[in-house]
Amino acid sequence: MRVAGAPRTWRGVTRGRSSALWAMRLRRWVRTNFGQPLLVAIQDFNDGRTDQAQYDQIKNSLPFTLQRAMTACGMDFYLRNDYSKAWSFFAQERSTLETALHLFVTSQRYADLVRAGATDNVLFYEFMISALQNDVYPLFADRDDGNRYKVLERPDYLYLLQLRTKSIASEVNRRSSELVALDPHFALSGALQRPALRDGTMFQLPPPSQRECPYGCGQLFPDNTSLAQHINANHVSTPPVP
Repeated sequence: MRVAGAPRTWRGVTRGRSSALWAMRLRRWVRTNFGQPLLVAIQDFNDGRTDQAQYDQIKNSLPFTLQRAMTACGMDFYLRNDYSKAWSFFAQERSTLETALHLFVTSQRYADLVRAGATDNVLFYEFMISALQNDVYPLFADRDDGNRYKVLERPDYLYLLQLRTKSIASEVNRRSSELVALDPHFALSGALQRPALRDGTMFQLPPPSQRECPYGCGQLFPDNTSLAQHINANHVSTPPVP
């Protein structure tokens, strides 16, 4: 079920983006240097034209810094006005991606995939492809690597889904039917707490001591690698705890 006022189409998700020349330049640069190469890499990997190692090599070549994007678009990283514009641009892209995630998990396509028994990986890559095909960029800023903008990984996707599900639950007074409509695969534990976001970063993950398993088992992990290993070993083939 959709929350009142939520976009019903991908066009609605991207409505409201800045049409200023500097913003269009940044968006074009991100599309050319990040979005399009990532879309091709994911499609080639899913279709069997590349293997995991080749996909990882392409993915690992895509991260970029704010300074690099600004410089490529004729902006001065050290000029306060330019920096503020660029920071606002990526903050808006963060909001756009979160809205896109809500659209995806409330879509008929998502419901059909879940009913067909789609795995977490299938759902994740379906979201990535849908977002990229509609000029929505699955980025997060890695605070442990100089805030470089990187490709959204599955643990980050699950974490964002947790936040979005919790937000929707609040908007509808935590009616259980709204959570069920999203997907029992990503049911929230009652004790889940949203960590504070750090200014200037996108999709800030919880501090290492608060990286909680999205399947509700209550375990905490210091990094994405440990969390992903735990998910693969304990939750991939079994439904999460309701």
